[in-house]
Order: sequence, then structure tokens, then C-alpha cells
Amino acid sequence: MYHMLKKKKALVLSGGGTRGAYENGAVRALCELGEDNWDLVTGTSIGALNGAVIVQKDYEALSGLWDSLKKEDVINGDIPNDFTWESLFNNVGMRVLFKQYVHGGTDVSPMLELIGRMFDPEAFLASPVDFGCVTVQFPTLRPVYVTKDMMREDGRDWLVASASAYPVFPVYRFAKGEFIDGGYYDNLPVDEALRMGAEEVIAVDLHHRPQHPQLMDRTPVTYICPTIETGTFLNFDRDKLDTLDICGYYDVMKVYGRYSGFAYTFEKASLPDWFEDYERKLILLENNAARSGAVSDLLRSDQPVYDRIRDRQNRKVLSRENLFFGLMDELMNLCGCDARKVWDYRTAVDTVLASYAPCAYEDYEMDASLANVDLRNYFGRSDTGKIVGSLVHMSLYPEHTVISPRSVYALYPYEKALADFVVKLMYELGRHR
Repeated sequence: MYHMLKKKKALVLSGGGTRGAYENGAVRALCELGEDNWDLVTGTSIGALNGAVIVQKDYEALSGLWDSLKKEDVINGDIPNDFTWESLFNNVGMRVLFKQYVHGGTDVSPMLELIGRMFDPEAFLASPVDFGCVTVQFPTLRPVYVTKDMMREDGRDWLVASASAYPVFPVYRFAKGEFIDGGYYDNLPVDEALRMGAEEVIAVDLHHRPQHPQLMDRTPVTYICPTIETGTFLNFDRDKLDTLDICGYYDVMKVYGRYSGFAYTFEKASLPDWFEDYERKLILLENNAARSGAVSDLLRSDQPVYDRIRDRQNRKVLSRENLFFGLMDELMNLCGCDARKVWDYRTAVDTVLASYAPCAYEDYEMDASLANVDLRNYFGRSDTGKIVGSLVHMSLYPEHTVISPRSVYALYPYEKALADFVVKLMYELGRHR
């Protein structure tokens, strides 16, 4: 009899500042699913700190950190919540911060104390789970792969070095040299995990746009990536942190098939029987768009609807389920639905249709600009919901049509696909009643 040997399994955690709350939710879900049997953990920056606590198996401390984290736990002084690298020289607060750095750097003594409290050398070193993190030597920018053995003497210092987000945080100096954030070399160290012998990898990214997209469809890697925009890396807003935590939990559950959906989360259910017909008609719509010389943002695409959803979901290929929930995502977003809950299909449909119910009335006021297409004003428009509503109304009342089908295909193929989807939902509701 042959026994399956367990593959060496790694958890890889991304850097990303306060966006690390997402990792807490993701790890909580992995534990619930029984996928927490990893042999090693690698991470960069906040991923390194989260990872060290996970190696210690102190999940209560990890959740406690993200349930209560405040700016004062990381830095002394002010830093705008909307910090971005682009704003460094354009924002008054950023200029003040930069001036602080020139004169010694932002005071990160609270962060040093926080890491000292979270890192338990005895529990860390006694754990059977191996560990690695990344930092970068300054000023040579040479990467350093930190091992668990290296952390026997300087564990806290290596964690601080990995998280020193220069130039917002100062260069970190200790006995082994001068170091800055490991994200300058590899912010999601799958490479380090593979070098350490990992045969199976769970990678948790903190960026809505994957940092290593080439790994998303590779068999040894389960790649978990935020389905929402994660914001800036020093945003301590409590609502944002809680949202990231919930999103991390749901995203893992969707990757492992417990729930369905992409940005919105759904209870598992079969796709409606009409969607197969819708999908065939969508192909015809996209063909018509291509023949009409579509001028949308996907000008060079032969499948502007499919490609937009594929791009938003960071996928190379869309399954039928991916396509369906991509369309639901857009409609629910236009309706302002809550992404922090698990939806059942019927409630989601009712919510969408409640928003578009006025379109079914004969006196519905359509988007006036549709009747006079002006390409000078076309680009940059953001009234997608109003356009979709008008196209829904014209589908129900063909005699009210104010724009030619060719113009619709050329200018609004995506909105037309959404409108057709809404009409299908309306007819489905009618059959149920």
C-alpha cells in the first residue's frame, strides 16, 4: 500500500502596512477550513510580523492586534490617512512628514514597542513551523533573506528591518547593519518559500492588482488577492480596517468554494437557467460592438464586456460563473449594496430590481444625452447607472428608442450588456410571480 506523503506547505504573506488586517481575516478563514497545516511561513513587512505571530500560533493576539490597532500604536505624530507616494510632494502634511524625515525620520518608537510585545522569542523558536522574511540592506539595496535561525539573537530587529517603509519610516540600524523595508525587493516572498523547499503555497496578497500575476494560475500556488480596493498603506480608519478583515475572510472562503462571487459574496447556488441564453446573446453583442468600431475604454478588444470583467477579476479566462458574478458585482455596486455581508441570490436580485424598477414605467425619464451623442463629452462619463437604466427602458419600450443600435454597440456595449442582464432578471421575477 502506498501512502501519500504530505507536501511541504507554505503560507506567504504580503507587505502593505495597515492593509495587513486583510491577512488576519484570511488566516481566520484558512484555520476554519482546516488549511492551516503549513510547515513554514514567509512574509515581508507587516506580513513578516503577522507571520511571526502565526508561527507562534497566537491567533488570539493576532486578532487582538487588528481589532484595536490605532495610529498611536505605530507612530508618534501626524500622518494623513490618505497618504500615497504620489502625494508626497503635493500635500502639506506630506511635506511636513518629509521634513521630519530629513531631520531624523518619523518617530516609530511605538512600532518598535508593538513588535516587541507581539514577538515572543521563546514560543517562536519552539514552534515546529519554519519562518523567513525579507529586508533590504541600505544603501546598497541588496536583499537579505532572513531565516528563523538568524532570528535567535536579533528576532525583533529583523522584523523591524523588514517593516521599515523608507522614506516614511527611517532607515533601521542595529548590530547587523542598516536596513529598509523588504518590499523594495519582494513584497510577496513566494520565491523565498520555494527556496525553503515549499511544494505547496498559499499566497495572500494585499494589493487589488496582484503583485505576482504570473503565479495566479500555477498549480502549486493558491493565490488569494483582495477583491476590493485596499486603499493606502497607513490608513488607520477603524471602518476600513474592519472591512479589510471581513474581505480577507470572505475572499478565502470564495477561493476554496465555500461561497460564490467576486467582490460581493454569495451563498452557493446554481446559476439561473436563463444565463446560458444570455451568454450566447452576449457573444452577438460583442461581435456587433467590434463591427461598429467600439470607442469604449477597451477600444482594441473584440470582447469588450468579457475583457473588462476579466480584467477586474485579474483572471486570464472567465468561467461562466465568473462572468455571471462579474455582472452582478457591477449592478450591485451601482445600487450601493453592502459588500460586507453574505448575500443570497434572491435578495440580491430583489435589491437590484428595486433600483431599476422605475425603468419599467412608461414615463421613465431617460438620459437626455443619449439622443445627441457628442464624442467630445463621451469619454470620462461616469453616469453608468443612468445609461443602463435608459437602455433597460428602451428594451421594454422599443418605441421610446432614442439612439440607434449601432451607436449603442459602438459607445455603450458594457452598459448594454448590463441592461440586458437586468431585463433577464425582470423576466425571471415575473415567472416566479
